Amino acid sequence: MPDKMTLHYKTGATAEMDSVDARRALVEHPSEWSASPFPPEYVEAAKAKTDAAGDQNDARRSTELAAARRAADEKAAKDLAEREIEAARIAEEQEEKRKADEAALADGLSTGPVNTPITNDGLKVGHIPSEVPALEAPSAPFLARDKGHGWWGIFDAKGLQIGGAIREPEAASFNELSDEDKAEYVKAETAKA
Repeated sequence: MPDKMTLHYKTGATAEMDSVDARRALVEHPSEWSASPFPPEYVEAAKAKTDAAGDQNDARRSTELAAARRAADEKAAKDLAEREIEAARIAEEQEEKRKADEAALADGLSTGPVNTPITNDGLKVGHIPSEVPALEAPSAPFLARDKGHGWWGIFDAKGLQIGGAIREPEAASFNELSDEDKAEYVKAETAKA
């Protein structure tokens, strides 16, 4: 185990090190470490220099922190203002919707409850069946056409599909029917729906 050695630092502090580390410190940093104490004037000057450097670092650090705090406060104020503007816009839109719903209810139009969700068929949830518009009656001539991927459908003159999808043999037999039989078939399909 290497011997211990006491070194003196330029500020007057002492440190006990292994002799190998102590010799390395003396060789690499002769202005900072010494085997004998530094003169008192040198120690005072080193302390003053270190304190002055520390004060400069503290002053710089405090100005940087103040600038960072200022920037963070400005960003927070800007974000808060943007959130308040967005909240006001949303509140205004909701108020407009509420007024429109109230006006529709006052006019006797049934729109369902305020902010009623819409189903996939375009009708509001909770709709009254008597208010559902009547579907147009299919118009002749009727024809079975290919929809692709092996499925066929029966279509009216306007191109609207009637009933569900069918396969090719059923479509071929439908197309061979007379116009009266096709009309009866369509009538039966629409009655199912």
